[in-house]
Amino acid sequence: LLRDLHATGDIDGDGVTDAWVLLNESSGGTGQFLYLAAVTRVEDGVRHAGTLRVGDRVDVISLRSAPGKAILEYVTTGPGEPACCPTLMVSSTYGLEDGQLVELSRENLGPLSLERLAGPPWRLTGFDWHEPAPEGVAITARLEGDRLSGSAGCNNYFAMLEAPTPYELAIGPVGATRMACPPAQMDAENRFLGALQTATQFSFVLGKLVITYQRDDSYPVLVFQREP
Repeated sequence: LLRDLHATGDIDGDGVTDAWVLLNESSGGTGQFLYLAAVTRVEDGVRHAGTLRVGDRVDVISLRSAPGKAILEYVTTGPGEPACCPTLMVSSTYGLEDGQLVELSRENLGPLSLERLAGPPWRLTGFDWHEPAPEGVAITARLEGDRLSGSAGCNNYFAMLEAPTPYELAIGPVGATRMACPPAQMDAENRFLGALQTATQFSFVLGKLVITYQRDDSYPVLVFQREP
């Protein structure tokens, strides 16, 4: 069970809130198989209403619920691509038909691009997977075309960015306002702006935006969660 991402809504039309959840299965080797499962509420607990395989080594962009349906956006392999390196964005809609979980529709959205990052701002949750962002310091990123902007924790910042190929990312010189804040905010801000300028690529992991950057001889990641 992948606990970091799920969606709630009425799956079976009984007026009770149910859940769409994601499962990962690995039987050895390089395969990492993603499944979508529907779990409905019944009087004595919950009931498994169905599970359907999504694919091998897919990157999940988002999972959301609509009445009786789940909409999953993800990156998977396109024609001729190796399983290690998917670049094709897909939006699939799932629901129950005759008591079975099925894929109702699928739309290919084209190659992964910066356009998928546009919309509501992203909020920094970690300087790496096991290194959360400091509490009380709000760091955000908003992408509009080839422009990146937001709050660095104290000051507003702005920069140009490029993505020559899917996943590849380069962020130009970063400019910022010059307000002074308490040391904890300034330390987080300086660290964040420095990381942006060494960014090398971006990807999605269970609905989170992940930007890889260089720190000495290692490549940690900035982890962002989409703001509501």
